Amino acid sequence: MTTEAIDRGGVPSPSVRFHPYSLLKGIRRPTGGDHYKRLQDALRRLASTYVETNIRVPKGSRKKVAGFHWVEHWDSYEDGNGKPTGMSITLPAWLYEGIVQGGGVLSIHEDYFLLTGGVERWLYRVVRKHAGVQEFGWSFTMRQLYEKSGCVSRFTDFALDVRKIVEAGTLPEYALDISRNAEGDAVVSMIRRSRLAVDDARFEIPRSPRRRHGGGITRKAFRFVAGA
Repeated sequence: MTTEAIDRGGVPSPSVRFHPYSLLKGIRRPTGGDHYKRLQDALRRLASTYVETNIRVPKGSRKKVAGFHWVEHWDSYEDGNGKPTGMSITLPAWLYEGIVQGGGVLSIHEDYFLLTGGVERWLYRVVRKHAGVQEFGWSFTMRQLYEKSGCVSRFTDFALDVRKIVEAGTLPEYALDISRNAEGDAVVSMIRRSRLAVDDARFEIPRSPRRRHGGGITRKAFRFVAGA
């Protein structure tokens, strides 16, 4: 929402107000009362989870660590019958500044929320980060992806999962292929579908940069110190 305001040339705010129905629809979730309560529970967890990071420390500063909660403040509004009428969220200063400065957040396709597998979601985020703006895409060896993932399962099991994802072709916006390099290593290539040849069955017309239905995902990993 904040990033959308920037895209449209508006003045962003650390506080955003929305209807829970719109948010649930945007992240591809049912909109019944139980899911409204689950949304509230999710906000409680975000507001109570404390994070420390040394990412984006100003040059020349002696400050080494920044600490914050994922959500600084949130409100939920209901009418006299208990029907939700709106919600609001205030982002922590560190996160808001990262969004406004640019480069700290990646927009994600709304179909990301339809992905159910942990490896599948993780792979989409890797692809979105590395092949998002590259004209000819990006590639990793299977071993590099395995080491990058921090996966505790065997390499062969991880590779099998990735091959299934590539064969299924279900990652939003991106097409993946597996080939062999000169050393015989499996290489996973990733590219935006809009950059494929028009006669490729996986080709998709590029979306407008102003169309932003999903949320955002941070480029970096954080260290979670405590949470509910």
